[in-house]
Amino acid sequence: MQCYGVNISAIEEVKIEELSGFISKERREKLKKFYHREDAVRSLIAELLLRHILVKDRQCQWESISFEKNEFGKPQLKDGADIHFNLSHAGDWVVCGIAEHPIGIDVEKKKDIDVLALSQRFFAKEESELLLNISDKQQQLEMFYTIWTLKESFIKHVGKGLSIALDSFYFELKDAIRFHSVTYEDTYQFHSFSVESDYIFSICSKSSSPKKQPVLHTLSMEQFLSSCLPHAVFIK
Repeated sequence: MQCYGVNISAIEEVKIEELSGFISKERREKLKKFYHREDAVRSLIAELLLRHILVKDRQCQWESISFEKNEFGKPQLKDGADIHFNLSHAGDWVVCGIAEHPIGIDVEKKKDIDVLALSQRFFAKEESELLLNISDKQQQLEMFYTIWTLKESFIKHVGKGLSIALDSFYFELKDAIRFHSVTYEDTYQFHSFSVESDYIFSICSKSSSPKKQPVLHTLSMEQFLSSCLPHAVFIK
């Protein structure tokens, strides 16, 4: 499993018109529909990052990489049964995970929100009670986003979208991350950690390999573009 993240805080360095020639026609059309420039940049960098990893780590040919979606809308590689990926972005970070088995990832920027109201609306009873018993507001916020990203990573791993309710499964977070579900067996691996101080990143995978804390390889925008562009190929 490989996980990479690009910090796009230096967003002015991104020339959308020049770089969009290196991504799929479908995503180029999608970029035109974004109202905010930063959303277009996140989408653009997400595909560039994915293609870069596929070329660098999986020996794929840039121009031969193509995508499709499953019946629930989860993106996947065409003719790439042995390579699974997932993308996520929030705020200044775009992240990508690639593995030999299905994977789900999520990154979120912590914001000042009504933790208890949101947890009671979306989370399982066990998770809402856990948050209710945390008196420190910062710890409560940290726990909320840890649970949220774990849930999102699981849903994205399964690839069935919103057909899975957020309160249909729950997590225990004491000495380890423990997954509970009536529908799904406890055969998943979960990891969660902070990226900088304001972001939470979680990963869900299903593998027979020993549990090992994954590493998120982070790059600045300058580092990423200097590493990516020499291998990029224009796509008609």
